[in-house]
Amino acid sequence: MRPVLEMQFADFISCAFDQIVNTAATLRYRHGGRASCPLVIRAPSGGGIHGALFHSQNPEAWFTRVPGLKVVAPATAYDAKGLLKSAIRDDNPVIYFEHKRLYRSVKEDLPEGEFTVPIGVAEVRKTGQDLSVITYGGTLHQAGIASMPHRTDRNERCLLQRARPLCGAMASQPHRRRTHRAR
Repeated sequence: MRPVLEMQFADFISCAFDQIVNTAATLRYRHGGRASCPLVIRAPSGGGIHGALFHSQNPEAWFTRVPGLKVVAPATAYDAKGLLKSAIRDDNPVIYFEHKRLYRSVKEDLPEGEFTVPIGVAEVRKTGQDLSVITYGGTLHQAGIASMPHRTDRNERCLLQRARPLCGAMASQPHRRRTHRAR
């Protein structure tokens, strides 16, 4: 059996923190490698969908430092399918964070047939010369928009419209310089 659990919202995953971190993640180590814990915890996370305080959090940082636990956060439909298959087949516990904004904003055709996306292998989506942007999950699309504002793809336009208020709010803040007066 390879159980796949779903937290209704990742915001409430802290209720299971002890069981995930101190039991599931350490099971293999505690049994000298003779036992495994093939468990997938799907956790819808992220903001940008008008979800309010307890429906918009990204708690993945709590788990990324835990030995024995794997954390994934797909950014595309291809990654979502391929990483979920890899997570289910993995003998270690995997927390699978799904950014809720991507459920309806990112669409793509998937190839027919069997495929997986390996866990723990980064993918270079775009190369450049002046700047490296390292991101994952829902922010991949916003980072792409920031680097390619001339694109007119429907999905990117939709995300750009959501990102503009944030950029505008930051840009409208005047830069304040602290000055010290000598006494």
